[in-house]
Amino acid sequence: HYFIQSNLRKSVKFQIMTEKWEVLADLSFIHEDNSFEEWLVQIGLGELRDVLEAHGWDNVDFINGTIQKIDFQNMGIRDKTKKALMSSIDEDLADFHNNSLPGTVEEWLDTIHLSRYLNRFLSNRICSLNRVVRIVESDLTKVFDIHPIGHRRRIMKSIRDIKNLLQLDEENEKKRRVSITQKRVVWKRSENDIRKGIFYWVCYFGCDKVESSDNSEEVRRICTKQQVYFTVWFYF
Repeated sequence: HYFIQSNLRKSVKFQIMTEKWEVLADLSFIHEDNSFEEWLVQIGLGELRDVLEAHGWDNVDFINGTIQKIDFQNMGIRDKTKKALMSSIDEDLADFHNNSLPGTVEEWLDTIHLSRYLNRFLSNRICSLNRVVRIVESDLTKVFDIHPIGHRRRIMKSIRDIKNLLQLDEENEKKRRVSITQKRVVWKRSENDIRKGIFYWVCYFGCDKVESSDNSEEVRRICTKQQVYFTVWFYF
């Protein structure tokens, strides 16, 4: 009886801990980046953490290039503080860019630290980058229910970068195909070059003596006489 009660208590305790862990996991994104808070404290603006995080600017890697002056006004940040924050963003933080193409939607969201929205994209059949690049900003709120302005700016900035990378890949592929095609295309030489080529070809095989390579009639006569049928291909 004691053994059953002991196991029951352990089971209940485990269930409570599991539920607590799931709740913490759902809320972990709120303060997922300690460097963000450290940076704000370092520039003397630690009190802005909550308001910035609430609007989706919660990671130092995705602030520069996504935040605008009007956003500070909408967040109620005073002019003096706004000036100090903007200056620190320009001086301390690198501009956010996607420099390489992700392979999947999951990988894409992971690179911009927004994996929490993966199920929202997949449930709306956004399962490839070709579909990702068709997303417009209004879709983020109406379709995907993503409201923090910082997250929406991050997503749209990333989509623009992906479009540019896809376009660059397409241009490089076209150049590669043109290069391959050019290597296969026969180079059309001038009539004089062709006559000379025939002249040397006929002389080499000893068909007959040709007095001049510039005399096309003579070359034609010799070839006809010897019943020589051939095709001359000139490549680069």
